[in-house]
Amino acid sequence: MDKKQLTLLFVIVNVIMIAVSGLVPLLPVRVIRLGASEAGAGYFMAIAYLSITLGTISGTIGSAVYPAFTADLTSEQNRGLGISLIGATGNLCVIIGFGITGVAIQQIGLNPTILIGAALPLICIGLLLGIGKRG
Repeated sequence: MDKKQLTLLFVIVNVIMIAVSGLVPLLPVRVIRLGASEAGAGYFMAIAYLSITLGTISGTIGSAVYPAFTADLTSEQNRGLGISLIGATGNLCVIIGFGITGVAIQQIGLNPTILIGAALPLICIGLLLGIGKRG
C-alpha cells in the first residue's frame, strides 16, 4: 500500500467514524418523531448499544492490528507517536462528529443531516473498494 492509498484509507475511516458518532445520539430523537413512546426509544437505544457492545467485544481481536500495522509503517523513532495518534483518532472523531452534527441540524435540519450522515459511510465504502482494486 503506497502513501496515497494509506492516507485515503485514514481519511475514509475517520469520515465514517465522524458520521456515525454524530448520528448515534440522534437515534432516540428520530424514533420518537416516528411515533414511538419514550419507553420504545429507550428499548431501541438499549438494543443499539447492545449491538455496539457486541461489536466492541468482537473488535478487541482486531484492536491489536492497529498498533501492529502502525509499527510496521513507522520508523522506530516515530513508532510511539504513530501508535498514540491512531489511539486518539477515535476520540477525536467522536468530538468532531458531535460538533458537526449539531451545527448541521441547526443549519439544514434533522432529516437532511441524517441523510448526509448515512450517505458518507456509503461513499467511503465505495472509495475503499476502489483502493482494494488498485492495491
